[in-house]
Amino acid sequence: MVARRPFSGGSWLDPPVSGVELELSSDSRYLVNAADGDAPFLLNGIALWSACAQLDRDEFTELLDILDAHGVNSVRCSLVEAFFSDQTAHNGINWDGQSPWTGTKFQSSFNSAYWDEVEWKLDQLDARGKVMIAVPAYPGNGGGDEGWWLQ
Repeated sequence: MVARRPFSGGSWLDPPVSGVELELSSDSRYLVNAADGDAPFLLNGIALWSACAQLDRDEFTELLDILDAHGVNSVRCSLVEAFFSDQTAHNGINWDGQSPWTGTKFQSSFNSAYWDEVEWKLDQLDARGKVMIAVPAYPGNGGGDEGWWLQ
């Protein structure tokens, strides 16, 4: 499931372009893939919190191959990482040295180069029929320094 960037002119709630189209079942008790009728969709997922910031394209592709081999169909990931990748140092920089923002974090405009990388990863997940449970900006556990809470 792909969400589009807010600066692209589209909504974060745009429908997916292909692959999985999740919605609630007719009785609102479970998820279904609209493309497959009303059959239940079991989330078999993994948390890859830092994948958008930490992994380059080759590493991400290799990881997707491993997930495919294990039947993983959903991934949870922070779109902007504040703490748990090698290069962030509380500034959100990704593996390629790109910041999500053009200036002061959360106060300036989006840096297209950073978000193009995030979108590439979302597209790779979508092409393989995987659902992305995206966390735009993890605030931090208990208001601590693991996220953006104290920033």
